[in-house]
Amino acid sequence: MPEAGHSMTWPKDSENEDPFSSYEEYNVDSDVQKRKKCKKYPVFDEKTDMKKVQLSAGLKFTSRAIFKEAIIAYSIQQHKDLIYLKNDKRFIGIGCANCRWELTLGPDIEDPTGWKIKSLQPLHERCTRTFSNRLITVNWLVNEYLDRILRNPLMKATEMKDDMRARYDIVVGLRQCQRAKVRALNAVVNLMKKQYGILKPYLVELVKSNPGTTDVALFGIMREKGFFLPPDIVKKGHGKKKTVRRKDADEPSKGKFELQ
Repeated sequence: MPEAGHSMTWPKDSENEDPFSSYEEYNVDSDVQKRKKCKKYPVFDEKTDMKKVQLSAGLKFTSRAIFKEAIIAYSIQQHKDLIYLKNDKRFIGIGCANCRWELTLGPDIEDPTGWKIKSLQPLHERCTRTFSNRLITVNWLVNEYLDRILRNPLMKATEMKDDMRARYDIVVGLRQCQRAKVRALNAVVNLMKKQYGILKPYLVELVKSNPGTTDVALFGIMREKGFFLPPDIVKKGHGKKKTVRRKDADEPSKGKFELQ
């Protein structure tokens, strides 16, 4: 009982509170924030997801080149005419030519070599199906038809144009197909020159390892096994040296060369 003349004082509510309660609440809030920041976003797999590209905010790409391949595949599958708004080493912006659809891509903070979709307008509003595609360039056509031109160098540009309309339902210009064919043929010629450059040292080693064997016999064996040899190599042969024939008294001063 309190003594007379003294009023009773009750402890305040703050004194009854647990001193560690606010600390625990702060820790809970910080854990929730960490969980939100550590949210795992999907990673685009070029082996499986390229057949049907589905874009979403936060989607990660292992490289910038893979994203460009994916966005071209997306434009072909959705029949949308997309354009690059910005394209540099730090930022990529893509928009639709017929609506407000827009996508922004930037480097991934967690992965220094990866890229991630920062923002995305998911729907194409009032955007109809189109048969033109500005992302399909000459270089894309070269990569697409290089193998076919390698098998059939006589492939015409009109056949390439008709094939694009039949397979992808996209109209490309005839001039664009002609330029793509010229670049593909140059790539094929450079590839064949590189391969034939390896052929001569290979024949030298065969002659050394098989004494008494001539180049003509080696050419015949390689032809039987299905190797294609250019006519100039077969005519000249490998390892044959040009020598100057002695002039006769009646011949002019200019010497003649012949193969021995």
